Amino acid sequence: MLTCRICEKEFPPTSEYFHRDKARKSGFHPYCKPCRYERRKKPRPTPEQRFWPKVDKTGNKGCWQWTSTLDYTGYGRFHVSPQQRGAMAHRYSYELHYGSIPEGFDCLHKCDNPACVNPDHLFLGTHQDNMTDMVKKGRVAKKLTKQDVLNIRQLYTSRKWRQKEIAKRYNVHQSHISYIVNYKYWKHIT
Repeated sequence: MLTCRICEKEFPPTSEYFHRDKARKSGFHPYCKPCRYERRKKPRPTPEQRFWPKVDKTGNKGCWQWTSTLDYTGYGRFHVSPQQRGAMAHRYSYELHYGSIPEGFDCLHKCDNPACVNPDHLFLGTHQDNMTDMVKKGRVAKKLTKQDVLNIRQLYTSRKWRQKEIAKRYNVHQSHISYIVNYKYWKHIT
């Protein structure tokens, strides 16, 4: 006998009571046919209903933290629909509160917290506005000088420093150090 996970009634494991599912150990779907049909009739939650449970509004500085999937840069990702998979959570939050974002505009953060979806912390701007804001707030990647490159190569050839340690010292990524010591970047400096 198989027990339906919804109504908890027991039925014989036949296709009369359960849909076949070869991927399952029992060979049948875990819900009886009446419960499965009833479950399918329920309306699916809207994107907005799915969005808000993934937001923590108790964050510091008034930030509303996105608690679900983050990309490698720390921005929240949200599946609005099957056609709009991986939308940026802060952009979706902005659109919920203020309407659609015009073509050619980015959704920028006043708080510099990529996981924040508080609409009061978001504003629109062009890509150039975003770059200007980045420079103004000191979020620009460090520029290496000719002397830095020579020092990096010297440290690496001394075999006392690993690439990761050198990268930390110069506040750049390890792969950047690798390109420098292997003469893929800064080839003209020896």
